[in-house]
This record gives sequence, structure tokens and C-alpha cells, in this order.
Amino acid sequence: MSIRTEKFDDAKSAMAFLEELAYNKHYYVFRGHQEHYYRLATSWFRRFKTPSECLPDDLDRVINQFRVGLSLIGKVPFESENRLDWLQEARHYGVPTPVLDFTYSPYIALFFAFNGTSEYAPYEDKDKHVAIYALNTQALALAYASQKFARRRSEPEFSVFRQGFLYPNETLFADGFWIGLQFMPHPGKYNIRMQRQQGAMLYDTQVYDRMGLRDLEEYIGNIEEPYEQLPDGVKQPGEPTVTKAIIDKKCISDVFKRLELMGITGATMFMDPQGVAMDITNSYYYNPRTAYLRDIRFPPSKDD
Repeated sequence: MSIRTEKFDDAKSAMAFLEELAYNKHYYVFRGHQEHYYRLATSWFRRFKTPSECLPDDLDRVINQFRVGLSLIGKVPFESENRLDWLQEARHYGVPTPVLDFTYSPYIALFFAFNGTSEYAPYEDKDKHVAIYALNTQALALAYASQKFARRRSEPEFSVFRQGFLYPNETLFADGFWIGLQFMPHPGKYNIRMQRQQGAMLYDTQVYDRMGLRDLEEYIGNIEEPYEQLPDGVKQPGEPTVTKAIIDKKCISDVFKRLELMGITGATMFMDPQGVAMDITNSYYYNPRTAYLRDIRFPPSKDD
């Protein structure tokens, strides 16, 4: 199995663990889930049951609807005919797409995991944990290329395909969307929100039911980890494709205190009223130091 799970009861230990991955292994990207049982599956996969042969046209239609809607309200953010630009923009505004958001920052992933959540479960039997998924992009690239080329790893095309998965060129999707996996390591110049969130994305249109699998998470769970032959002949398993950190929601106060000191808040990442509203909700669990300005105060009421 290629998913490793670690559980944490305090913010300091969880953050130290995630920092180790981020600082020492630059090929990891992170994603936060507000409930630890939420699975790795795109919003498109969760909402639509699109036959694979229809997906490219259907996705074009949805992206064009997004563009038309922005035009009708006079909010077109940029002029571009690049599908990748519009796919990334649509995803960041909540349009259902076959894309998963990741970030190079485990701290930003922690913000999204704890944002809007509560340490109090509405029902006694509900588990109170968030999750951070740390995706090893190198391991996923190797597994995906191996799936495409079976046992022909020695062929030059294998390395080219693997590198193309990790580092696509600007012509990606120029001829339309397609079925498969694709890592998209960087935002475009127009997507300021994705830039501020140190974002990366994973495009996923694999047809899992035809593979006898539930979703991307099961696909990753079935990846056979590579082994390293040690000098004494012992085989040591390689790194897992996903490391899942499950963190108790009681850490919410400590997490937000630490993130604020790093300058990570809804306001700084979104730069709009939506981000400010997030911070107000989250401040229920801690006293933010940046929630005050010397010259913004309502006058005293008559009863004071």
C-alpha cells in the first residue's frame, strides 16, 4: 500500500512532521481536508457521472459557461484563450472541475484543513480530526508512467512521459481536454489567488470504475512502492506516494495562532471580503493580533 497514515494530538508535532517533508523533500505538495474521512476525489468526480468519451466536450462547455457568466457581470479577469488558464481560474472560484488543489506550503494546507471547522462535533459518534495529504509527486509520476509503459522502463519514452507528467509545457490542453492524470506544478501569471496560496494542481480524469477502483485515493493506495536493495541484501521499501497526517481538531487554536504569526490568514491569501469573513469565523478559537486598527472604532453607545 502506498498511503502512510500518521496521527497527531498536538499542533507542534504535526507541524514539525509536515515541515520535515516540505523542507527536505521538495517534491511534496500538500492538501488540507476539514474531515479526515474526506477522500481524494475531484469536485467533478463527486458531482457528475460523465462518460469518458463525453468529458472533454462537457468540460469545455462548463469552462465556457464560467467565461460567459463573468462577461455578463463585467468581471472578466483577463483575456486568454488558454484552456489551462481558465481551468485553474474556474477551479479557484468553486466551479466543478476534474482538478485537485495542492500547495507547496504545509502551513497553507493546515489553514484550509482547519478553516471553518470546529473542535466540537455535533454528534458524539463523529470523529473530530482533520487531514493533511502530502503527495509525493515523484512517486506518482513513476507509478503513472509505469502504468502506461508496463515493463518498458528502459525505453527513452518512459523518461520523457514521466518528465512531461511533472513539468508540462504551455501547449497543455491546446487541442482539448483528455482522459488521464497530469500534475500542473505552477499557476499562470493571471491567477493571483493561486500564486498567493503557493498553489499546484493535479488534473484527474481517469475512469476509475473501468479500472475496478473507487477513486484516486484507491488508485494511489494500490501503487506498489519501489524497493531499494541495501548492501546486506535486504529490500527497503521506498517512500509512499501519499502521507496522510490526521490531526485532532482540538489543535485549532494553536494552529491558527501559529499561522497568524507566519502571516497566513484568510485576508492575506484571498485579499477579498471572503477571506476577511473566514478570519472572523476562525477567531472564535483564538484572539488574533491583527484584528485591530488604531483608527477603526465605532463611537461609544449612549448606554456606555
